[in-house]
Amino acid sequence: MQKIIGATGAFVRKANPTQKQDLFSTEDKTVKRCHPLLALAVLATLCLSAPLRADEQVPFKGYFIPIVRSSTPVDDTHVRFEFDVQVQATQLGKAQGPAWAILDLTTFAYVGAANWAAANGDAVSITFEGQFLLTDTPGVLENVETFEIKGGTGRFQGATGTCVAAGQLDAVTLLPLGKGAPFAGAISSPGSLKK
Repeated sequence: MQKIIGATGAFVRKANPTQKQDLFSTEDKTVKRCHPLLALAVLATLCLSAPLRADEQVPFKGYFIPIVRSSTPVDDTHVRFEFDVQVQATQLGKAQGPAWAILDLTTFAYVGAANWAAANGDAVSITFEGQFLLTDTPGVLENVETFEIKGGTGRFQGATGTCVAAGQLDAVTLLPLGKGAPFAGAISSPGSLKK
């Protein structure tokens, strides 16, 4: 997962640098910008070409809406966020659950974890890391995120998989613009790990 984010970061650093003074930069800081879908395509290629660890993988896609419930400073440059997440996904249906993330205020990179539970209680456990990128629109950030499925409960016990999420969000509320943050990837087929 760290190799994927590292490769994307290297790609973004090579893309179209501009000098710009705005809310998220200083005069001596070069801001890197690129077309957000290009970064998503690179991440998707890297994630989907990674070796799969379960017996059978099936598409896992949908969207999620993280709603910030609290934020707590960890130190001078990091903030921990607690979220309630609403999810609509293949293999899971309508789901919801808690999540947390720690945001580095100097780089706009973050890491975290979530548990998404379906209506019947079966849940997937996820770890994620991502990066907020500046856009040309004030107050709007581009989000590029990868997440890894690390098991779960019920039919998702022992599940594995990877996904890529992307989309624009409000820089103040961290809410996705549109119906939610879209994601796509693969998950081990429910029940494929049962012998």
